[in-house]
Amino acid sequence: MTTDSPQPDSQAAATSTYVPEHFPRNEPVKFSGQAGEFFGIWFVNNILTWMTLGIYSAWAKVRTLQYFYGNTEVAGGSFSFTASPLKILRSRLIAFALLVVFVIADNSPADWALYTYLGFVAVYLALAPVLTVLVMSFQLRYSAWRGISFRFNKDYRGAYRVYLPPFMVLLLLFGSLMLPAYSEEIEQYMGWEGAQTEQVDEAPQAELAEPAPVATNDTPAEVDGKSATLATGKPSLTVAATEPAAEAEEPTKFKGQSSPGKSSSNREPDLEVVLGEGGAERKSLEDELDNVNPYLVLPSLILMLVFLGLLPYFDFISQRFLARNVRFGTAEVSYTGVAKDYYVIYWRWLLATALLVTLWVWAVATDTVMLMLAPLIILTVLYMPLSRAYLKSRRYNLLFGKCSIDQGKFHIKADVPFLRLAYVLITNTLMVTITFGLMTAWAKVRTARVILENMSLDVNAPLNQFLAAQDKEQSAFAEEVADVFDIDVAF
Repeated sequence: MTTDSPQPDSQAAATSTYVPEHFPRNEPVKFSGQAGEFFGIWFVNNILTWMTLGIYSAWAKVRTLQYFYGNTEVAGGSFSFTASPLKILRSRLIAFALLVVFVIADNSPADWALYTYLGFVAVYLALAPVLTVLVMSFQLRYSAWRGISFRFNKDYRGAYRVYLPPFMVLLLLFGSLMLPAYSEEIEQYMGWEGAQTEQVDEAPQAELAEPAPVATNDTPAEVDGKSATLATGKPSLTVAATEPAAEAEEPTKFKGQSSPGKSSSNREPDLEVVLGEGGAERKSLEDELDNVNPYLVLPSLILMLVFLGLLPYFDFISQRFLARNVRFGTAEVSYTGVAKDYYVIYWRWLLATALLVTLWVWAVATDTVMLMLAPLIILTVLYMPLSRAYLKSRRYNLLFGKCSIDQGKFHIKADVPFLRLAYVLITNTLMVTITFGLMTAWAKVRTARVILENMSLDVNAPLNQFLAAQDKEQSAFAEEVADVFDIDVAF
C-alpha cells in the first residue's frame, strides 16, 4: 500500500481529511443524521416561517440542506451547501408575485382570466427548459464535497431539445381532452350535425309514406294505443281522430298532477319525482354523455397511448441530459444509461397499474363492487406507496448507478432496495398521519438514510491527487462571477 506525502495546509483544508491511497477500492456513503436533533431544526424552521409569513423559509431551506449535506460523508469528507438565503428569498419573492397575479386573474372577468392563464402557459412552455437549467446551476454551484464545488453546464439549446417535445405532447393531450366539451360546436363547424339530422328525419318520412293497413271484419285495429272495431268495408272514425282537440282543451296541470280523462298509469313519469334531484342530475349527465360524438374521444386516446409509449424515453433523455451536464470542479460526469432500462421500469409499472384498474372495472361490470370494495380499497392504498417506492428506487439506481467522474476513474454505485424503501415510505406515511405531521422530521431522516447508505463510490485512481488538481484548477478558474439570474427550486 502506497501513501501520499503530507499535504500543505491549504490543500489539507480543501480535502478536509487525509485518505490512504490504495485502489481500486469502494468507499461507502455514510449518513450520520439523527431524527432527534433534526426535529429541533425542523420545528424551529416551521415556527419562524409561520411567524414571518413565509419569509424565513429561505433560511429554513439553507439550514435543512446544510444539515443533510453536513451529515453525508464519503471517502473521509462531507458535503456542504453554501448558498446565501437572500438569493433563495429573491427567487421565492418572484414566485410569490406570480401567485398574486394568478389570484388577481382568478377574480377577474372570465375573458381576462382565460387570457392570463393562457399567457402563463405560453411563457412557461417557452421558458421551462431555461428555468430547469438555471435551477440545476443554482443547486450545484453551492454544493461542494471536500472543498470542491459542483457545476452545471448551461446547455440551453440541449434543454429545449430534451424538454420541448414532451411539453408539446402534453399540450396536445390536454387540448384533445377538451374536444368532447365542445361536441356541438365542432359538429356544426364540420357539418356533421346536418348529415345526422337528415338521416334521423328520413325514418319518419318513410313511415308516413307507407299505406295504412286495412282492417278486416273481425280484426281489431289499434290506432295510437286505442282499439276500435271497423265496420265491414268501411273505415270508421277512431278516438285518435278526435284526440288532438281533446288534448287542446285540457287545462294547464301542475307538475306531478294527472290530467282529467287520463289515468295515472298513462301519465309520463316526472324525473325529479321518480329519481329525485340527484337522480335527475345523473340522468342529465348521461344524456350529455350520449350526445358526445365518439369520434372526438379518439384523439385523446391516441395521444394518451403515444405519451405513455414515449414516457420512458422522455425520462431517459431528461436524466441523461442532467447527468452529462454536471461537473465536479472541472471534471466531467459521464452517463452510460440506455433507454431500454427505462422501458423495463415503466412497462412493469404500467402493467401493475393496468391490472389494478382492470380489477376495479371488473368489479363494477359484474356488480360485485360492494363485495370487493374493501379488498380493492386496501389494494389501492398499498399500491400508491409501493408504486412510488418502485419508481423512486429504480430511477435513483439508474441515474446515479450509471454515472462516472473523470472518464470512469471514479464510478458511483447505487442499489437502493425497492422493498425496504417501500416499507420506509409506508411507515413514514402512517406515522406522519397519526401524529398530524409531527413525525415529518423523523420521516425525512429515515428516507435519506435508506437511500444514501445504499450508495458508494468506486475509486480507480489516486483520489487525493485528483482532488488537489481540481482544487488548483478551480482556484484559477474561479472566481467566476455568479449569474445575475440565480433561480432556486421555488419555481
